[in-house]
Amino acid sequence: MRRAFVRIAACVCLGAGLAATAWARDLDCSDPDRKLKDVLRELSAEFSSPGPAADPASKQRDERLTDALTDELASRATSDGLAIGRLDFLRRAFVALDLGAVSEDENSLVFNFNPGKGTEKSGQFSPRIIVHQAALYGPLDDEIDTLDETIREASRDALDKGLGDLDDVEYVLRYTPHSQLPTADARIKDVQRLATQYYDKTPKEMDFLGWLQQEESSINDALPQESRNPFPGNIPMGDICGNADAKNALQLLVNDLGLKIAAANELLRKRLEVVGFFRLADLIDGEPRFLFNGSTRQRADAAGPDETTLSVTWQIGAVSYRGARRYAEKKLGKAELDVTSVDAYFETHGRLADSLPLFSFVGEYSRVSSFQIAIPGVVDEFRTEPTHKLTAKLAAGCYLGAGHDTRLDLTASYDDVKDDTTLLDRFVAELSWTQQLGASFAKIAGGPEFVATLVYANKPEFRGAVDEDLGLRAGIKWSVGKKKDGATK
Repeated sequence: MRRAFVRIAACVCLGAGLAATAWARDLDCSDPDRKLKDVLRELSAEFSSPGPAADPASKQRDERLTDALTDELASRATSDGLAIGRLDFLRRAFVALDLGAVSEDENSLVFNFNPGKGTEKSGQFSPRIIVHQAALYGPLDDEIDTLDETIREASRDALDKGLGDLDDVEYVLRYTPHSQLPTADARIKDVQRLATQYYDKTPKEMDFLGWLQQEESSINDALPQESRNPFPGNIPMGDICGNADAKNALQLLVNDLGLKIAAANELLRKRLEVVGFFRLADLIDGEPRFLFNGSTRQRADAAGPDETTLSVTWQIGAVSYRGARRYAEKKLGKAELDVTSVDAYFETHGRLADSLPLFSFVGEYSRVSSFQIAIPGVVDEFRTEPTHKLTAKLAAGCYLGAGHDTRLDLTASYDDVKDDTTLLDRFVAELSWTQQLGASFAKIAGGPEFVATLVYANKPEFRGAVDEDLGLRAGIKWSVGKKKDGATK
């Protein structure tokens, strides 16, 4: 949730930056009676404040952004290079129909659907589809390794060639109960009230309206004496478009407008951060909540068996809205939160508030269906029996420092697989260090983060693939530039 709040503020700046670079254009002189102030008001609305379109100008701006994104995605090749394959067609259609957002990982393509309207009355359903890059099922690949070398590679290649774009697709549905949604009660209104208080106390030294008025006067001065208006905002566009100097002055203003608004929005974002505005997102992020997830992974041919998973997650943070309310009531004697009590609450928690610890518990049940397939060159079919697994997982994470650029996450999971004695009593723990990279390093690394993970398992075969061995059971793995999936956020 905190990331969502930060993203909202960042989008303001991003939208303005896009406007400055992409929307410098010729003036619209089709309506000679239109007033200069109306033109500038519409342009200002286009360049700033993305989000729900409350007026025609905002709607047009959002449509242009959507079109630009659709064109950009449609022009890219897919991760597997199949530019005219079924997967690429699905991606184009999904974005063009505004069904949601598409994100691309190293080995998968994720379609995040927009939640259906009106679902918040019974809770929120968040569906997504993950198209995994189809690969040979692990145990099947291991079985092929045991074959005679004269047929091993031929068998593997034959099965590999039979894999298609959509032979490993996962359908995921997350359900958040109505009581767990931040909009379900008075919390959201309270946070909005606090947000207004923080905004009101934020310095606003950049006089954007004053700058516009000065520019209007400059355009007025560019007109002949007989055409000047004592109220520059009321100059009709016919007078401006009919005079080369005035038209050029307005064109320069339009070209500078995006940069000016981008600077104003960036300054406002920084000042909101200084006064503590984004701490409100931390309060919501730390609220205790339940999440329910269900998924079914459907594979075909040599990609492996189908798999179904059901899980429930409980999360809580070290700081929360409820904690702030209790602090205000018991320590300060206030019936409701205000800026002063929120600031005092975070000051009391000190480093705990800066590191934003988040704890979660996950209980999971999964079932893998039986699987059988003929291996070319081998008489007997490869078979696996269905398995059922119960998993308990504990996780804790925190930031190191107030900048939130460095994070530590510890997870510990225990599996009980009823139908496979080789997987009984499996325990795996991982300690991950995530470092946000600066712009220059991210460009070199090909991504925004460096992630190093220390892995421990009670049996070496449960540890998974690592980059370095540390003894028999521990290992370390790392990646540079790869963004971790925030599925529990």
